[in-house]
Amino acid sequence: MVRESLRPVLVAAAIVGVIAALFLGGRVRQAFRPVLKEVRVVTATADDPLYRDGVRHLRPGEAFTAAVALRLERRGKGSYWTAPVERIELGGTPLPHEVVPGWPEADRSVRVLWMTVESVHLGGELTPGEEADLLEYRTFLAPEMGRDLIAAREPEPHNDDFLAPEDQPRAGGPGTLRLAARVEVVADPSDMAPLQAATSPAGPDPLAPGIATVMRAWEVPDGVRPEAGELFGLPGFEPPPDAGDGVTARLAALARDRVAVSSATFVGTAIAGDPALDPASFPVVAQTRLAGGRILSGRGPVTWSRQVRPGDVLDAGGHLYLLLGDDGDGILDLDDDAAHCWGRPPARGHLGDLLEPGPVRLLLRRHGG
Repeated sequence: MVRESLRPVLVAAAIVGVIAALFLGGRVRQAFRPVLKEVRVVTATADDPLYRDGVRHLRPGEAFTAAVALRLERRGKGSYWTAPVERIELGGTPLPHEVVPGWPEADRSVRVLWMTVESVHLGGELTPGEEADLLEYRTFLAPEMGRDLIAAREPEPHNDDFLAPEDQPRAGGPGTLRLAARVEVVADPSDMAPLQAATSPAGPDPLAPGIATVMRAWEVPDGVRPEAGELFGLPGFEPPPDAGDGVTARLAALARDRVAVSSATFVGTAIAGDPALDPASFPVVAQTRLAGGRILSGRGPVTWSRQVRPGDVLDAGGHLYLLLGDDGDGILDLDDDAAHCWGRPPARGHLGDLLEPGPVRLLLRRHGG
């Protein structure tokens, strides 16, 4: 009888023991799970397959690939890095890491929310005292890059999504792109709330260390600097009419850091690689006007090679048009290739599409006379 009466007690004790073992085993397993501590975005190209953070300069049309490196911590193992690529450099130093295509646990996975870091404003007038608001940078979701640790494609600029499609820069074109990524650890890809999450450096300071930045040059003729293409996609600001030297110097510094650009700093960079160069100091080689779709000087048209060449500038009261090339008829006219920046990011196109409407009188300036 005693043995029979003990049986339920023993069974209950066994059940409790199993539950306790499962509970403690789960606690132990949980304690030894990797913890996501840091995320870094790195980029590489076909010619330079070393993935690294920071600034990368690209040739015109050169493609890049972005990937994410993860710093994890695990009890008994300490801090270590993983990434889906072979070679990584952070801050100029090779990074020892484990090559892992995803999260290092079979019952969990990661999803990546790729983002661009862009200016909230497209441009305007850089008014002293309002610089912090006007030059605000933040992240914009870039879903076209996919959800994996290696981006599916290059991103598009997203701070101009409200513009007409023909006015928007295209992926793969010249300009400066800053990248960020938020990595979320989930038990199931459909989970709304992540178990863990971390975000790479993303501002609001666009020059913060660790932000992956890609600067792509543009294809231009002799006489124009390719690196001026890196200014595309940046907000375009002009100094107020009564601005002093401080605002002018500040605009030059912003252009040099590829944070913002103005009409003058765009031309200075394109002509001499110097955003502090003052185009108003360029000698005037002709006074011109627009008539009948042509740019006239005196009584006749302005001809390429003899009177005008790539890198010359048409000055409309400080609004500067950089001349890039003839459309083939040898005459400076509205179908010729030009670029400018005026209160918004730089643009390239036919001169007639860039000129402001109304009567146009223009000074033809040339660096060095």
